Amino acid sequence: DIVAIVALYRPGPLESGMTESYVKRKSGEMRVEYPHISLEPILKDTYGTFVYQEQIMLASQIIGGFTLAEADTLRKAMGKKNAEEMAKMKTKFVDGAKEKKFQEKWASELFDNMAEFAKYGFNKSHSAAYGLITYQTAYLKVNYTIEFLKASMDADIGDTDKIIGYINHAKELGITVLPPDVNESDVYFTILDDHRLRFGLLGIKGLGEAPAKAIVAARAELGGRFKTLADFAESLDTKTLNRRMLDALTFAGATDSLGYPRAAIVQAADEILKFSAAAHLDRSSGQSSLFGGDDAETARLQIPMAKEFSEEEKLLKEKQTLGLYLTSHPLDRFDEMAEHMRLTKITEIDDGVSKERRVSVLAVIDALRTVTSKRGAFYLLKIADKTGQIEVRIFQNMFEQVKNQIKENACAIFDIRVQAFREEEVTTMNYALAAIVPEEKFTDRVEKSLHLYLNVKTAEDLQNMIGRVKTTLRKYSGNNPVFLYWREVENGPLQSIKAHSSFCVRYDKLLLKDVGQLLGAEKYALFKVGGVMEAAAAGVPA
Repeated sequence: DIVAIVALYRPGPLESGMTESYVKRKSGEMRVEYPHISLEPILKDTYGTFVYQEQIMLASQIIGGFTLAEADTLRKAMGKKNAEEMAKMKTKFVDGAKEKKFQEKWASELFDNMAEFAKYGFNKSHSAAYGLITYQTAYLKVNYTIEFLKASMDADIGDTDKIIGYINHAKELGITVLPPDVNESDVYFTILDDHRLRFGLLGIKGLGEAPAKAIVAARAELGGRFKTLADFAESLDTKTLNRRMLDALTFAGATDSLGYPRAAIVQAADEILKFSAAAHLDRSSGQSSLFGGDDAETARLQIPMAKEFSEEEKLLKEKQTLGLYLTSHPLDRFDEMAEHMRLTKITEIDDGVSKERRVSVLAVIDALRTVTSKRGAFYLLKIADKTGQIEVRIFQNMFEQVKNQIKENACAIFDIRVQAFREEEVTTMNYALAAIVPEEKFTDRVEKSLHLYLNVKTAEDLQNMIGRVKTTLRKYSGNNPVFLYWREVENGPLQSIKAHSSFCVRYDKLLLKDVGQLLGAEKYALFKVGGVMEAAAAGVPA
């Protein structure tokens, strides 16, 4: 099954209907048929469907009498869509089929069908190899989940997009990825227990492998932990610990376990580095510090306390040094509201099939850059959500409309036109901005619907009431659906129906008053905004 999925879950088979046909035949919804009974042995495993290139090759041997070498030539010609070579091969195939007593017309049609399937066919030996790896990694992920995640993140520690995906998936699995820590992090990710991973020092931007290894080695020499800030500073030389690296470690949260606020370490960085240099000089000259022992920390290295950075500042610095938001995310505060919006996650923009679509993404603005091309200048806006990041193209006319809304680290909803260019196994995605919805207008995008209770006693009353309601609804035409409720008999079960889309309405409290009066009471007309019911006026029970 996995081997088949690898071959079938690609743009070509999906678009051609080949995947759907395979699934329906496998599930018994569609009859399994073979072009000829002689092809059943090679097509039985795929329910009569040509899925693999090897099946095309075998069919050419069975029907057309091809040698293996000729069958491989046919595979290449079909794969490359070489029309001239294909014409020659078709003649040979039909002639060979006639010699084997197959009908000429049928053989010609079979060749054309094979050629059509060959556009999307996949090499089964490749599919089997990928399938085996898929099976093995699935087994490891299920049975050694945290070890599998660690190995995956270690392999892609320099790829921010992939790390973001892994971290979000870890959350879904109940695994927390903690910020780097000079006292717990290794060069790569560290498993703390079955539910916690510690970010690797190598994942800190600008730190590098040599300093990361030096920190781990220095910690080991002290018994596995830097007990104090002085321990940390005097254990590393100035090649390992410079201002840029100290700032990166601090902003990433890696120095939090040393007993000082991040702001205090940043403000006293020069003093810390002087202490480190002096300690290194003493060691190289064979001298030892006048003061010793943990109790002498204040004498060895004393830095003033400082007011800690705000949560927003800490989050932005964390993003700069790790390339992602780890401890929290600017979009967290919109989680509840986002559940009631029609939004697409960045990792789900490509549905694997569509060539063009329009999506809305809730994201935070990361950066804006100008690009000059032969056709003129345009802009690329990098945006990120909790699953990944993309660059969206903004053309000059659109830029003039939205430039005041583009502010670094601002949250917004981005309406994006998406184009997918699918060639063989490579898909190229293009994103163009259609609109920006700023934070203050998010409520406009919350899903809304109108709910009306028709308090009637007879079927005739119901018909008359629906007629009057329709007339009122048309005055408030919009995009929000309408739901009608009634009881066919008193105290009977509540009936409901969604009105036709032509009766969708705009969000307007005046509508509630008008239709409420028509229904006999304002309490019979309610707008549902997200998960909350709203009446025309405060105090009216929902």
